Amino acid sequence: MSLRTLFWPFMALLLFSACLPVKYGLDELPDQQLRFGSGGGIAGSFQEYLLLANGQIFLFELGFGKSDTFELQALSKSDARILYKEMDSLRLHKYDFNYPGNMSYFIRQADEMTEHTVQWGNPRWEVRPDVAEFFTQLNAIVDNRKVIFDVKKDKEELKDKEPTFW
Repeated sequence: MSLRTLFWPFMALLLFSACLPVKYGLDELPDQQLRFGSGGGIAGSFQEYLLLANGQIFLFELGFGKSDTFELQALSKSDARILYKEMDSLRLHKYDFNYPGNMSYFIRQADEMTEHTVQWGNPRWEVRPDVAEFFTQLNAIVDNRKVIFDVKKDKEELKDKEPTFW
């Protein structure tokens, strides 16, 4: 077989692989992140969602000595891009608002250069209406999303498969 015969199938394979979506694991997250969540109250439990620009969604639950991490059903990449653009339009990095309450809510924006959190919950100070509306929109998106991967369960299964002679 000549090199010319192999060239076009190789190029097609190369182009196809470049179009495959990137999927991240928790140990290799990108710098650009949109995190949001809530927590506190009597139970002292917290939920934090991480929405990546490729549409992947992770859920972190913390409370009373337990910690669970899940990957949820992804959002389309185009919908994730729209949310990232909306987050950018809020200019959160220029909005210094840190007034937690008994029950607190937050949106955190991170990229290669900065990380900025807007946190509210104290009834004496109200967060900007556009930020509260964006938070409501984000929660509506993650509400009732299916869990596609339980990180803790996967780690426990791997632990069971570890050699016992260590």
